[in-house]
Amino acid sequence: MQRLMAILGAILYLGLTSPTLADTLVERMAFWRKEAFVCKDVSGKAFPSKEQSLMGYPPTTCDDGDMTLFNGLLCSVGEQAGCDAVLNSQDGDGRWWRSPRRIGMEYVSGRVDVSFSADQSRGALLYALAKTDPSRLAAYANWIMQHRPCLVDFGGCRIYGWPRLCTDDASDLRCTFRPWTCVTFQLAGKRLSVANADVCGAALKLLKLDVPDFFFTTSQLEGKVAAYASGSAVVNDLGYPLHLAAVDLFILERLGYSADVVRAGGAILAAREPLNPFFQYLAGADTTKTTKLVMDECPSSAKPSRTKFQWSWEREMSTKPWEDSMYWDCIFMGRLLGAP
Repeated sequence: MQRLMAILGAILYLGLTSPTLADTLVERMAFWRKEAFVCKDVSGKAFPSKEQSLMGYPPTTCDDGDMTLFNGLLCSVGEQAGCDAVLNSQDGDGRWWRSPRRIGMEYVSGRVDVSFSADQSRGALLYALAKTDPSRLAAYANWIMQHRPCLVDFGGCRIYGWPRLCTDDASDLRCTFRPWTCVTFQLAGKRLSVANADVCGAALKLLKLDVPDFFFTTSQLEGKVAAYASGSAVVNDLGYPLHLAAVDLFILERLGYSADVVRAGGAILAAREPLNPFFQYLAGADTTKTTKLVMDECPSSAKPSRTKFQWSWEREMSTKPWEDSMYWDCIFMGRLLGAP
């Protein structure tokens, strides 16, 4: 009996003193924070970014062209550095840019990318929802309505066109509002009580096409967006298009949609890319399983990132993008899983 009690006591001691998976995640988070790359804006303020070899115009080590999206994701899980970066990416007129460093940088062929996109607008919305900041969303919506393209110019613009997220996208029109952009702006506006966020509905009315709530009432929209997001999870190509489908489901979660709605789309994502922990989270996978996946894939002090230029969860997992993790992607997952 004494021997049995001794064995049970040893097992209990080991159970209490051995590091748990969560403890290890906390330790790993400290390493990721130490290694994560930051860029600096013109005022010298640091913000999360990817790193690149010295290139660009002017030459820089900052690959910050998609950072409003990624910083919006970071903000949504409580990472203040991400919130600050999105906040500081909006100028005094209400216009949002790709990063704080890129304010004022418009398209130059072969040198500077288009200043914003529908992808980046997702980060701005995530920021506004996370920080409950209606004033920033209202300011952007106001800027958008004031900068619609002119369709008929006769002694001054007579008819303005469809809303756009930036004004320098003539090369590919990537700033033009898509249906999903219209819907998410409208729903975020409803959540934050920002009446002018329904920019597509307002534009239609100004074009004498008075269609209530952009073809559907808000209640109808709420019943349809989940199906749209899940459909994107089915049809979008692997890589960043599939990640955008995941972000859209994540936005629905932040808008307060039921877990079942998000999990249905997440299950499709996870089936297509089972090694993606972000997709596993959206599918409602066991937290221990998802945490282990993050720990297995993300860099450690024993196996640091080779180069810091990948937000891993937007790439095909077969290419092992985490070997070049920017570290902020891992910090995002750590915060999502409850690590400080």
